[in-house]
Amino acid sequence: MQGIGKGREMSLALALYLAVKIGLSAAKIGIGHIFGSLAVMSDGMHDITDVGYGVLIGVSVYMMMRPANYRHPFGRARLEYVMTGVVGVVILYAGLTVLAESVTRVLHTNTVPYEPILFAVLLVSIAVQIGLIIGLRYWYRRTRSEMMRALVADGFSDMMITVGVLAALGIEFTMGWQIDAYIGGLVALMLLVTGVRILHRGLDRLLGKRVSAAEERDILAFIASCPGVHGAHDLIVHDYGPGYKFMTCHIEVDSRNSFLEAHRIADEVERRIETEYDAQALVHMDPRNLSDPEAAVAENEVRRALAMLDPNWVAHDVYAVATKAGWDISFDVSVGDTPEDDAQIVRDIHHAVHRYHPEYRLLIRIDRHYLSYVPEATGEAEDS
Repeated sequence: MQGIGKGREMSLALALYLAVKIGLSAAKIGIGHIFGSLAVMSDGMHDITDVGYGVLIGVSVYMMMRPANYRHPFGRARLEYVMTGVVGVVILYAGLTVLAESVTRVLHTNTVPYEPILFAVLLVSIAVQIGLIIGLRYWYRRTRSEMMRALVADGFSDMMITVGVLAALGIEFTMGWQIDAYIGGLVALMLLVTGVRILHRGLDRLLGKRVSAAEERDILAFIASCPGVHGAHDLIVHDYGPGYKFMTCHIEVDSRNSFLEAHRIADEVERRIETEYDAQALVHMDPRNLSDPEAAVAENEVRRALAMLDPNWVAHDVYAVATKAGWDISFDVSVGDTPEDDAQIVRDIHHAVHRYHPEYRLLIRIDRHYLSYVPEATGEAEDS
């Protein structure tokens, strides 16, 4: 489901979510205030933060549906991540307020009078939240929206908090233990954790969090499976907000292809990425010498040397050309988070390769998280 249809489905889900949360928060805060139950009031405060989160998602959906323009070619959906930070601050403020009130109640014990309406409100709240979770799961299955998925998880956690408050009131009324303030403090801590988590998530997205390793492998495998592609690497997924994704990638093609054929392959890969992942794509072509068996042997020798140094190092953009003196071999090496200095890595690779093949002339680029570095050749490396 794409475009306007998906936006309408999400709007309906959000309308239900906001209506339920507003009703529950008003009922809990009102009844808790009247009968002096901090636990019930803090549970209502938690529902208010959910209302703010729902409004945030509603704004995001509205922005996501607006078309891109000249000034914002990738739309304005990243505003969601900015507003996430705002909502996180509001949640932290609510959590600190409830925590301060809980400490005051602990120092000055206040017995909560037994009132059946407190139990009735919480039981109705649990039933309503179960219905809300079922409804949100239905809309998640229809839209496959990560925002709907987050709301489902949020709804389940809210229900468990309410169950905890109900249990605390039951214990206090039946056994006489004054734990209302402690339960309020527990809910306040959950609010603080939620606020920190939301802030962290928003900052991660704004800073350009990398996709998971599993997702990256799946995308690269999909690209490498396209006709005419003999390898894929240097994948970058740019997240401009829900509905606005951009991918760049390098593909390896047979060096015997004409320029027109190589360009056709790249265009086909871009179209397949756009169809499969609903993302704009830009593909760069790297030639690979597949016609010369001796070049393949030279490539394998380089990969073998890398594997001896570190099995996690991966060579790509390997291109071997025969010369009168031997072979010119250029390649990139992805080294990840290795603590070694880039120049030292280059020296190590030279030593490992030249130990068996001194006739190889190497041009090496070091990749660390998509960044490439071309160290200056040193005399030690060249002479080894």
